[in-house]
Amino acid sequence: MLVFERLIAGRFYRSRKSEGFLSFITAFAIGGVAIGSAALIITLAIVNGFSDEIQKKLVAFGSHISVTAFSGEVFQYPNEKLQALDTTRFITSVSPVFARQGLVRCGKNLEGVLVNGVLNGPLVARLGPYMTDGRFFDDTDSVKHPVVLGRTLARLLGAELNSRITFFGISGMPSPGNLPNIIQGRVVGIFDTGMQGFDDLFVYVPLESARELFSSPGLLTEISLETDDLMLANDRTDELQNALPWPFFVRSIFQTQANLFGWIGLQQQMIPIIILALIMIAIINIVGTILMMVVDKTREVGILRSMGATGNQILRIFIGQGVLITTTGLIIGNVIGIGFCLLQYYFQIIPLPPESYFMDTVPIRLSLTDVVLVNVLTLSLSVLAAWAPAWVASRLPVSDTVRFG
Repeated sequence: MLVFERLIAGRFYRSRKSEGFLSFITAFAIGGVAIGSAALIITLAIVNGFSDEIQKKLVAFGSHISVTAFSGEVFQYPNEKLQALDTTRFITSVSPVFARQGLVRCGKNLEGVLVNGVLNGPLVARLGPYMTDGRFFDDTDSVKHPVVLGRTLARLLGAELNSRITFFGISGMPSPGNLPNIIQGRVVGIFDTGMQGFDDLFVYVPLESARELFSSPGLLTEISLETDDLMLANDRTDELQNALPWPFFVRSIFQTQANLFGWIGLQQQMIPIIILALIMIAIINIVGTILMMVVDKTREVGILRSMGATGNQILRIFIGQGVLITTTGLIIGNVIGIGFCLLQYYFQIIPLPPESYFMDTVPIRLSLTDVVLVNVLTLSLSVLAAWAPAWVASRLPVSDTVRFG
């Protein structure tokens, strides 16, 4: 836009006090753009935050890919049938796991749990950020059977750090001749993810402690694999399944936690609809405002045309109006949207019920790409929307515009 068009567009944009109604309509259009852009930035940040947070927590309690035997049978590792795990290029770590359902008691409180026997490695490292008390056990732990459990389970058991925990585990069918094994451990760490079904169910002990509890020396129930790219886990699962013979069964985390990932996907599918709805509201406001301005400035348009202004210059003047309105709204919307995201990220001003949302506060992941996309898309569509009323203004006959004024 040339200097002349910018100057006139700026004069039209700053309405006089006598043009109170037009000034109100302009402010209303700016407000529509501001609210729409702020809502888009906040929505995208929250949806991205939910997706990232749930994915991190699910991976912390599971693995990119898990290898199990059919019907939950135990197996040995190393195993000649599993040699592909040592040679497959995309596998970055292999972690043995022994997991079985059992009972734990602390004092008079008794709860059913999932006992996970693990080694100190990548699986343990992923749980580190969620440790709120104590520590995770390691290979040099002086406690014979160190125990790490969730905060919700600790509350149900009345357990805390250094509490003594009694485990009851059985291998095979219970019978008078097959009584539960019993071991006693001590709580060395408590984690808190805010996810129901994990904090109240999962208990971690060293791999050998779990094998002892369930009388399964040298055996595993699962092998946890990390890959070089989590997003390719489904494709890698198919490739690995073809390399492993029966009875081994390979599943990605997207398959084992299909319900939660489906929930995330449903949220993301709504984003284009939300974006379209909010931008359309802003566009309608801008079109209405420019049309009102064309009607109000008819006399000025006639004077400009009589002084030699071309139709294309009038067109650019009113498109410039749309750009000014949109830009002002976007600046305000960015301040509101980014400001809210920063407040929520640092101060957690909006809580959530963890039993429904798997976390206790609204998660935020503010992406520069999303902010730029919202601004560019809104500005581009608004300029296109302003073209129609601007074109009407550029085609007004000089004689009619002067007489109308």
